[in-house]
Amino acid sequence: MLGLVVIGCGQVERSSLPGGLVATDITVTQVPTNSSPLFVKVADFNGDGQLELIASDRTNNKLQIVSNAELSEISLSNSPGQCAVGDFVGDSRPDLAVALRDGSSVLIFDHGDSTQSSSVAVGTSPQALGAVDLDGDGRTDLVVGNVSSNDVTVLWGQAGGGLGSPLTFACGASPVQVLVQDVDADGKADILVSNFDSGSVSCFRNGGSRNFTLAQTLAVGQSPFGLTAADFNGDGKLDLAVANEADGNLTRWLGGEGGLFEQAQTIPAGAKPDCLVPWDVNQDGFLDLLVTLEDEGGVAILSGDGQGNFARTQLVLTNGGPVDIQLVSLDGVNQQAVTANFFGQGLSLLTPFVKKAVSSEMTKDPNDFRAPR
Repeated sequence: MLGLVVIGCGQVERSSLPGGLVATDITVTQVPTNSSPLFVKVADFNGDGQLELIASDRTNNKLQIVSNAELSEISLSNSPGQCAVGDFVGDSRPDLAVALRDGSSVLIFDHGDSTQSSSVAVGTSPQALGAVDLDGDGRTDLVVGNVSSNDVTVLWGQAGGGLGSPLTFACGASPVQVLVQDVDADGKADILVSNFDSGSVSCFRNGGSRNFTLAQTLAVGQSPFGLTAADFNGDGKLDLAVANEADGNLTRWLGGEGGLFEQAQTIPAGAKPDCLVPWDVNQDGFLDLLVTLEDEGGVAILSGDGQGNFARTQLVLTNGGPVDIQLVSLDGVNQQAVTANFFGQGLSLLTPFVKKAVSSEMTKDPNDFRAPR
């Protein structure tokens, strides 16, 4: 049985908040995994009705799985990248896919069973994964970003089960993250790729016949890593935010006509932003952004104003330098965020409590959110 440790809760780090926002306390709960995970995935991959937290431990070549407060491990042949969950073997049960970062394959665990696995060949140094039905045939397809071969592999779900008929197309240099969403609202999921060494995002349009065309290449900052898409300004179109690791900022693009992005804006974030998720943390009706800051040892909250603008209003310290972040509702009611603390230890759960009123003189207590040493 795992012991969950409450680290603390913190206050707003600015003397006042833009737009009359309310203040949010965040309780941080440590989920020990005996590792320093780089990525985390949230899914019910064993079909028991309970969500699992799956941590990619690149240091020890393992997956560490937290399920019902119990910790289990799956040993791998080399360093894991991201995980994805879907019915990859065609038995109507969720399976677990993991990219093997030091090779050229993705490993599929049948129903999450570590004793029943198969592998599929992809490009060199696969890291990023996305699982979705791309061609509308009712079967789960797998999107893979291959860091060293600078390309994307799409593996199509087969009628008899399994993944096959790979489609590979070039992108920018070092595709470290993929985002699979319907950008142009045509009912088909498109593919966005952050190219770490190119300083760009490649936007591939789904043609609907198992083909993708490059619709747009977006110039962002240096070393883009995480990316997320949501309607930030309430106009019904998907907008895009990208974390630029080397610049300490985000690039935000608004959605335009035909699924193209326009009106780029640079938003300060903090030291070495890696991954980000949209979430109305302060419950004011506008989406905010939660951004992991590897070199600040915590998560920055960038409060949104509903017009596509964001300003950093809070820093929540986790147990070490977080890289990945995902949203989760472990009890099916309350929303939380979970971080993978690669330069610290284990996972951290962030649970918000929104205050009804806030003083303009509120300041951050420097003792809040201190992780155990």
